[in-house]
Amino acid sequence: MRDPAIAELDLGPINQAHADNEASRDAFLAVAHTALFAASIAFVADVAPVQTAVWKPALLLGWLLSVIGLFALTASYAIARRVNDEARKALYKKDAPSSRSLDVANTIALWSFPLALLCVFGFATSNVVKTMTNENEALPTREDKGIGAPQRAPERPTPEREKPVDTPPLVEQK
Repeated sequence: MRDPAIAELDLGPINQAHADNEASRDAFLAVAHTALFAASIAFVADVAPVQTAVWKPALLLGWLLSVIGLFALTASYAIARRVNDEARKALYKKDAPSSRSLDVANTIALWSFPLALLCVFGFATSNVVKTMTNENEALPTREDKGIGAPQRAPERPTPEREKPVDTPPLVEQK
């Protein structure tokens, strides 16, 4: 068995790595939710105007999930401070305070992003496919261009169709 003093020394870097990971996750989620929201608004403006877009509920659900995730992330900061303050007060007590509310807020903030991403991705994909299909329907086909269609030779005038040409009479030379 390890010496408790050595285990305590090893616990410091582990706790620091955990804290760094939590901070990085929070920063990533804030940027990712905001970027996803901004990119989807730009997509609607440039590619899929709301009037003609398909899968609008997926877009709205993606936006809602991003907003919920950002609110949960924001709330997790206040909750974490409260949980840490309670843990300091209870440091020498038998039972530690519950951090359940912090776990719930962090879980919502974390998992709302991939769900929002899937919703916005579904919306974007369906509208890109729709736009490509509409553009392909508007393009001329091979037959419209005369490619692949049966070719006909130009009509040649037949003697009945020929116009008489006024030519001077031929004079015989001697």
